[in-house]
Amino acid sequence: MILRDEGTRLAFSSGVVARYPQLVTDPSLEARLTALSARVEMIGAEAAVARHLAVAHDRDISDLGVKVNALMTTVNGLGVQTANGFTEVRAGLDRLENEMHAGFHRLESEMRSTFRQTAGAINQIAELITRAMPRDDEQQ
Repeated sequence: MILRDEGTRLAFSSGVVARYPQLVTDPSLEARLTALSARVEMIGAEAAVARHLAVAHDRDISDLGVKVNALMTTVNGLGVQTANGFTEVRAGLDRLENEMHAGFHRLESEMRSTFRQTAGAINQIAELITRAMPRDDEQQ
């Protein structure tokens, strides 16, 4: 706090005395100070605009972060659904494959049984034909 102004000396409450050279009187000083004051006000306004833009930018970045997180959650959910879908499809294919193999085994078993029956019937027919036909030594 300034206690007294003694022209070129200022005395402070802390006991410090500052000495300044005699001020130069310039007729354009007031105009220059007014221009400087206007410039400082303009810089202050520009700084306020810059702060506003920075806050808006931070808010936009934050909004983008929220959107990216939401999209990542959606993509991860779709990935889980897709994986589950493939698991279900694989299980269905495995069931079909097992059913197909079981059906082929039944068919093979039935065919073998039918072939055995057919072979037995052919043998019976051949035996009947053989009995019914006269032998070469019986024909003379």
